[in-house]
Amino acid sequence: GAAEKALAAEIAAMMGERGMGGESSDLTQRLQRFRADGSPRARSLKQQAKSWGGGAAPGGDLAKLLSQAWPDQVARRRPGSAGSYLMASGRAASVQPSDLLAKSEWLIVADLGGAAKEPRILLGLAISEAEALASQKVVTEERAAFDPKTGKFTSRRVKALGAIVLSEAPLPKPSAEAAAAAMIAAIEADGFGAIGAGDVIEETLSRLHILAEAGLIEAPGLTAEGLVATATDWLKPALKRRGAQVPEPHDVREALVQSLDWPLQEALRSHAPLSLELPSGQSARVDWLDPRAPLVSARAQAFYGLTEHPKIAAGRVPVTVELLSPGMKPAAATQDLARFWGAGYKDMAKDMRGRYPKHDWPDDPANARAHEGRTKKRL
Repeated sequence: GAAEKALAAEIAAMMGERGMGGESSDLTQRLQRFRADGSPRARSLKQQAKSWGGGAAPGGDLAKLLSQAWPDQVARRRPGSAGSYLMASGRAASVQPSDLLAKSEWLIVADLGGAAKEPRILLGLAISEAEALASQKVVTEERAAFDPKTGKFTSRRVKALGAIVLSEAPLPKPSAEAAAAAMIAAIEADGFGAIGAGDVIEETLSRLHILAEAGLIEAPGLTAEGLVATATDWLKPALKRRGAQVPEPHDVREALVQSLDWPLQEALRSHAPLSLELPSGQSARVDWLDPRAPLVSARAQAFYGLTEHPKIAAGRVPVTVELLSPGMKPAAATQDLARFWGAGYKDMAKDMRGRYPKHDWPDDPANARAHEGRTKKRL
């Protein structure tokens, strides 16, 4: 009504000038002193308030007016604290324990100042719990948290006024929706490593980067940070399907790939494989995170008979082939096997014959039969 509008105008005029109505943090006291102040500046501000308020006399319920105007600034004293409050917005604020306001469990915060982490309440109004609860809808909902260190979820049913928890009770297991939200929150805080998917995200970005460098696609401009920011859109549906379980890394990879435009999906599947078939019949994982990526590692014998060097990206990018000893230690690496067989292989084979005499080190590996790295007896 007109009286409430005039009251709001009076508060706005007073708050517009620091120190007007005194230094008390109690809005009721400040208003009383402002109304009693006959100084020229106070009279000017009152005239301004009268103009803003349409000429009506200020009136109405102050607590109701402010709680409806600023529902997010309703605050409750933290349990066990003398002067620290949590606002419905989730922001913390404090008053000196000796302050009159600190005697009230519930406040409306009208003005803040000082440190950003927990600013000081410069002006507020003590209100009752009933007035606080009438400021906005009290919500009863399930909330879950995910601990990346243990991989465990905790869940509770919470009755809350914004960020202010009024009551809570533990639940045995979170719903799929709450578990997904908890994992998204963990990702936003700690990155995709929180759910064990950091490598598959970087791997996919590397595959896209190499394809773009090869000229097969236009760079999509994706970053790990950007994917964290949009994880609710592209990852949450996949997380919900898992229920209260952490997804496998390949599930996260697939969710990311499916969120891309179709040409990018096709390019990844056709030209940036996750594994390569070797002459030995083995399937070798392609390492996309190594600085030499794309990289394939296997025992040297697995590559025998291969005269055409493996390439990806429609033949535009050679795969780095890392030849391992029978003990699975790096022995050599090349991006040109045909040349390597006729040159570097001789030195490698000489060394390997001395260290692994029971294994197969032919003079002509380009025409030898590939195998998994068996000893000569088992060939």
